[in-house]
Amino acid sequence: MKYTITLVFYVFFFIYGFSQSNVVSTLDHLNLKTFTNDSTAAYHFIKETEGKIIIIEFWETWCGPCLKAMPHLAALKKELPEKLQVIAISHDNFAKTKQFIAKQKYPFDFLYDPDKKLNTVFPHASIPYSIIIDQYGKLSAETYPGFISKDIIYKLLHNDSINVPQYKYGITEANDKTNSDALLQFKISRFQLGNQKYITTSKQEHKVKEITGYTAGTYHDTTETITRAVFSGKNILEVYKYALNDLPTTQIEIEEGLENLSSVTPNNLYTIDFASSSLQGDFNSLLINQLNAAMNLCTKVVSKEVEYYELVQITPKVGSIAIVNENNHATSSTTISYKKFAVHASYATPELLAITLTNQLASVHKNAKDYNQINYPVITKLQGTYKIDLDITDESSSLEKWITLLAQHGLKLVKKKGKVTFVYISKEKPLGSFIQQKEIQE
Repeated sequence: MKYTITLVFYVFFFIYGFSQSNVVSTLDHLNLKTFTNDSTAAYHFIKETEGKIIIIEFWETWCGPCLKAMPHLAALKKELPEKLQVIAISHDNFAKTKQFIAKQKYPFDFLYDPDKKLNTVFPHASIPYSIIIDQYGKLSAETYPGFISKDIIYKLLHNDSINVPQYKYGITEANDKTNSDALLQFKISRFQLGNQKYITTSKQEHKVKEITGYTAGTYHDTTETITRAVFSGKNILEVYKYALNDLPTTQIEIEEGLENLSSVTPNNLYTIDFASSSLQGDFNSLLINQLNAAMNLCTKVVSKEVEYYELVQITPKVGSIAIVNENNHATSSTTISYKKFAVHASYATPELLAITLTNQLASVHKNAKDYNQINYPVITKLQGTYKIDLDITDESSSLEKWITLLAQHGLKLVKKKGKVTFVYISKEKPLGSFIQQKEIQE
């Protein structure tokens, strides 16, 4: 009995006491290293941070939001040089990180943690990720750097409680089981800061009886497929694009006032869990209907007479384009900018290439001096599957130059004029106003 009580006490202290006791003393025993001119040296947490508010910032040189947050943290440090300590933790690419530190000269203590010792103390799924520790060594918050203001620091200095959005580590709902009896399920919730951003799709087959009446011969055995998609940390436009088979953004028009649909701010990101039975109809169409109903929107498919490019020929080239069997496992990555077009795919269809090319031409055209806010869709009637290893770099923002470059690399585009499909997303009119308008017409 004595041993059981002791074990329970230690477990309780580890879970609860960590946030209440001195975190700094725990970190001091990790033997972390700080950057020096030539290598690294021991960093003594207690000595360097005693009596100060501490911000531990997890970052990497490749993380855009992390780099964007650094001037803000530097301004806080400048405002409170003796009261605040900013400790920046990274574990990737020693040489590149060291070069960044030397160039930027931020007033932080930069620590190198290749073994991710601090990650085990403060687990997280994404960066930037900020830890706030008060002047007594107690954990105050796990949050994002942008939420840490001067007022927050002053409150801690005056022993006041703080209220900032909390980072919540984990994956939401992706492992939940769907109800096999449900023909359709739709759930939309706020995206929690700290959760991973992803899209997953899964399918399950079930043997069911389809019953059309109450007499003999009015039922039969069939197979239904439950398709499920989970969107985590995605805005509404990204979910629409998925449901529209990755229709390029240039072919989706949004009514004025609905800019929030494409916003990437936390308030406009969602976790959406949708599942439907094949007996109910097309999965993508049902998803669009659910989005329309949930967000009070209306989608309309229209054909417009526009100028466009058609991908008319894909020419195999040694080392970059090859015809492959349809059964090959699909892996792909793309890089698109007005200076670079890179596609590495083990299995790519002409339709997928057309979508990628649409986005590439839009990127190039937006940086042209004569940009007229008209984008050119790329369509194709080609069939087949290809292995693609293309990497094209050019400083030109001329569409004509890029069309020539793409042709030289095996992707021939021809400019044409004709009808192209667009999707228009607008606000749904209230039912009352529709009835009223109909009555007036009658």
